[in-house]
Amino acid sequence: MANSPINEARLRRIRDRQWEDRWGVDYTASIWATSKEAPGWTSASVLNPLKLGCRNFHTLGRREEYVAYLALHHPLLWDLHEQRALFPEPRAHFLFGHPRAAGMNLSPITGTIAVASRMGFLSKHPKIYVKPGGAAHLPYMVPFPYISDLLLYLEDEAGVYAINWSVTDKRNDYFPRGRRRAGNPGELDEDERDSKLIEKAYYEDAGIRTQKVAGQAVDFDLRCNLRELFLHQNKTVGLPREQIIEITAKFRAAVGSGVVGYEVTRDVAVEFKIAARGRAPHLEASHMESRPKGRSFPTSFDG
Repeated sequence: MANSPINEARLRRIRDRQWEDRWGVDYTASIWATSKEAPGWTSASVLNPLKLGCRNFHTLGRREEYVAYLALHHPLLWDLHEQRALFPEPRAHFLFGHPRAAGMNLSPITGTIAVASRMGFLSKHPKIYVKPGGAAHLPYMVPFPYISDLLLYLEDEAGVYAINWSVTDKRNDYFPRGRRRAGNPGELDEDERDSKLIEKAYYEDAGIRTQKVAGQAVDFDLRCNLRELFLHQNKTVGLPREQIIEITAKFRAAVGSGVVGYEVTRDVAVEFKIAARGRAPHLEASHMESRPKGRSFPTSFDG
């Protein structure tokens, strides 16, 4: 969850962006990757995924960027919502009313107030005082929404469903409430741990599983490859379909074989007489030599 100051202006901004459900190119994140909104904004970034209609996709740090590349390349993914606000009060399931979910029996969202009350955390729920119009009216207290990281929408042979990805830096950032590790500056404080427990229960009420995903768990070579693929997403392949299928099969056969990735690329280029474009031969050789030696294809894609 993003850790940003809470105030009335930000609450109104979140409501304008999130209270009406939007999909695909029309979705708007609750927090944008700008210097005014993003915590630690120097590592925030804006992506424009072709899969999401090239809309602005806001990540609030390198770990979220790496994990977003992984999610965007998931073969079952058809939409992805970043910086999703958690509604304090009850509402329908996010998929309710979507054409892909027609006829499905979807559990409603009970809201973070009900979840926090049930878990004994209600006093810790974020809240602010809002001043209504007119000097005669007194300010009143309203709940402020938590913000989750990535909400994936997928579809398989059984139908559509959602999964919440809660992003962290390291695998051991998550541990049971109450445990403390003195002297560890990277440890989550008690409020952050409680908010993650509330987030998990909030989604579970609607039948949405939460998966903890550590940026550290995204292998260096994998995230570099995913980023390269992402940067080339708008480029078209001008090869016959039959040839594309044959080349793809060769790359699939190399996955998990221990063969170095660029060697497969080189062999495929030679076999199918594909010349490198936009790069001089001496630069191509230099680029290949600078890559880590002995690196092989990842053995699997675990979404």
